[in-house]
Amino acid sequence: MSSSTNAPSRSRSRPGLDLLLLTLLSLFHGANNWLYLSKSVAILGWDQPDHLVRTLVYNDTLQQVNIRSLFEVMTWSWNRPPLPWLPAPPLYRLFGISVDVALMGNVLYLFILLFSVYGIGRKMYGRGVGLLTTFAVSTYPILFNLSRTAYPDFALTAMVALSISLLVRVDGFRDRRYSLLWGLSLGLGILTKWPFLAFVGGPAIYLFLCSGALREIRPSLRTKASGLPGLVRSPWLHGIWALFLTFVWFFPNRAHLPQFTLGVWLLPTSWLLLWATFFLITRPAGQGTNLLSALSIGAVVGSIWSLPNIGFLGRVFFIAYSRGSAWGRLLNLTNPLTYTRYLSIMAGEHLGGLYFALFLLAILVLAYPRLKPLSWKNVLRPVSGEMAILLLWLAAPYFVFTLSRTESPRFLVPTLPAVALITARGMMRLRRVGLRALLLALVVAGGLAQFFALSFDELAWLQEKGTIDLPMIGEASLLAQSRYIQLPASGDTDPRYWIGPQVVDLIRRDMLSRGRERVGVALLINAPYFNYSTFNFLTYGEPGMEWCRFDEPDALDRPLLLRLFECDYLVSVTGTDVTSAARKALTMKEEMPLFFDVLFDSIWRYLLPDGNTVSLYGKRYRLEGEYSLEDYRRLAEDLASRSREGEGIIFDPPEQVEVFARYYEDPLYPYPLPRENEIERWLEEISDEHERLWALFWDEGESSHLIEGWLNQHGFRAWDGWYGTLRLALYGTPTTLPPPQPLNVNLEDRVTLLGYSLAEEEVRAGEIVRLTLFWRAEAEVDERHKVFVHLLDEEGRLLAQRDSEPVGGSRPTTTWAPGEVVADNYGVLLPEDLPPADYHLVVGIYLPSTGERLSVLGDEGEVAGDSIPLTSVQVVSK
Repeated sequence: MSSSTNAPSRSRSRPGLDLLLLTLLSLFHGANNWLYLSKSVAILGWDQPDHLVRTLVYNDTLQQVNIRSLFEVMTWSWNRPPLPWLPAPPLYRLFGISVDVALMGNVLYLFILLFSVYGIGRKMYGRGVGLLTTFAVSTYPILFNLSRTAYPDFALTAMVALSISLLVRVDGFRDRRYSLLWGLSLGLGILTKWPFLAFVGGPAIYLFLCSGALREIRPSLRTKASGLPGLVRSPWLHGIWALFLTFVWFFPNRAHLPQFTLGVWLLPTSWLLLWATFFLITRPAGQGTNLLSALSIGAVVGSIWSLPNIGFLGRVFFIAYSRGSAWGRLLNLTNPLTYTRYLSIMAGEHLGGLYFALFLLAILVLAYPRLKPLSWKNVLRPVSGEMAILLLWLAAPYFVFTLSRTESPRFLVPTLPAVALITARGMMRLRRVGLRALLLALVVAGGLAQFFALSFDELAWLQEKGTIDLPMIGEASLLAQSRYIQLPASGDTDPRYWIGPQVVDLIRRDMLSRGRERVGVALLINAPYFNYSTFNFLTYGEPGMEWCRFDEPDALDRPLLLRLFECDYLVSVTGTDVTSAARKALTMKEEMPLFFDVLFDSIWRYLLPDGNTVSLYGKRYRLEGEYSLEDYRRLAEDLASRSREGEGIIFDPPEQVEVFARYYEDPLYPYPLPRENEIERWLEEISDEHERLWALFWDEGESSHLIEGWLNQHGFRAWDGWYGTLRLALYGTPTTLPPPQPLNVNLEDRVTLLGYSLAEEEVRAGEIVRLTLFWRAEAEVDERHKVFVHLLDEEGRLLAQRDSEPVGGSRPTTTWAPGEVVADNYGVLLPEDLPPADYHLVVGIYLPSTGERLSVLGDEGEVAGDSIPLTSVQVVSK
């Protein structure tokens, strides 16, 4: 790196002026970021809201700054190191909590990036390259746009640039101060984002090998320290200090240790790292010990987060290289396009046409001396140390991410300072002053034009002007275009897309009106403008809102109907912005309009700029109190096998419909109870709509007596069953009965069957025989008796029956007054497979405790049997 020592002499040194220019440039971008954020209200994407939530968690955790709160912040397991979001809490304290304030934390990394890039350029190639590189980096579209977002890649780019700027100053690790600072930057980079080492690793390893520092490690360790007291040099003292710091850091937080992968092994591992660091930094200065000291400092600082969360390495491998990655793409190593995909991303999304063309021109300028005269010896001769660092900074991560199964324009953003340095170096190497001045003017004018065109809605027309038609290529844009490059309030960031706050506010108000403290919300939207992460951010700190997620990879393996109807609110959208599980849930909602329309109110509909409609539904009913989901599940499964199309089901109390609907998929017409003063008219109306009605009773209350009393009096109960605390009953609906057939049959002088009415003498198999018996009490009955209605074949075999206390149990025989006439309805449910034939109906009364029947008395008082034959019923084919 010999040229680095001579570079400053080739240009006049103006540190004061350069410092002023860099400060003004940083303030210019900071001010524009604030203007941009003040106009932009949308939070797009899935990661950004999660990152913003992280700043809020940090802010809450750091309300009291102590060892415990610092430990929680620095070790929070979220697959992300903490550094990119740590500037937000102090800004919250100064300016209040808002998205704009959080994102302005990137201004710190903006200063770090610009000053570091300038330092690299000046150190390597002089002041001109440093200033030009700094301007170019500040106007690279992807970079200034990421500085306005919560993505960690901008902070990562700044920390990579800082680390490289220190690396080029270590003088082959002879300079101890810069070596230790580089080690610190290494640790801070690890605390920024895990790919940091992919960007710094290539240049660092190159310098390890070329500087001779590796060869000096063993001699340096053998050299005895001088100038320091023996106690300070003592490895035992180093171990004691390391043990003390380990104890101070972990002991107050020992309760957290079991949640980490290493568990209690964190303590000895951390102690060893600290002990090695104390030992190394007290060794005599030298290339070897400086290198080891730097690496140990980096390891200690980086281990604050990475050691407790060491399991993230497996997740990194899974996402980036495993075939099992849910986000993985097919990787075809034989396809040349595999190796150029990030080059096209750099051209179209990172830089734009102008900057990419200048980058290619710079490469030609720098390569020209190797091509004249053209020879293998000339082409393959080693590049300078400075250029090797830049090329490795660019090439090593390019190779790493090219072989990754994931792809994102953000992945290679930290290489852009190297691109800018190569571009600036090539332009400054031009010997023709006029051409160089022209290109410099083009950089300034084009860079500013692109910056303003991509930053302000009023200048969006420049994007159209920057689009040209190229032969054999077609339409191309001189300006960068990416989903990470957004105008503040146009296109995807149109404020009309930012529906999240309005939806949350509507849910809050509806919760208040319904008196609900905790609710579940189902999001069937998975759009950049509104998704689970967005809602999680908007409802942070509100424990009353929980999620029914439909965006998880295994969502299709779970009972969607259960998850859909257990939620109190549902947000859906027309169009394609849904997951496969949400799409299936929407289909189920459309296929079950009866239950959905009964269960949910439409609260709000909103037309998006793209023509899609967002809908918010709120659940009318929610069953409170203790109940068994298993009882409802068993009941629904049983009812599915018993019910028939076109039947209705009454819910008493009505809130049961929301639990029942989670498990029932067959078409039944649901009827929750209306207001009490409308019950009788309502029952008459729904009875006219169906031949058979089911009723589900729970929590025997006043309403249950009203409903069941009316059904028992006017309907014909044919079946009932218990499912835990639930009771399900089937009724034949009221009908116009023919005049009663007189009988006047005496049962032991206690009860007389005056006659009966049969609704139909001809029925189909599977239907209900509707029968009314007319009883008269002859004397007080001191025990409760049951009535039986049997359907017999010609040989007297029992084929169907209905046993019940009179009037569905609401009029026990013990309540009959002498002389009182009781109309008693019964339904006999015929088997589905009952063959067509004539069958006989017989009735009687018996004592449930013993099964003993009341005897039928003849005209002379003699016993004539224990049952009363009524009439024949003809069963016909379905």
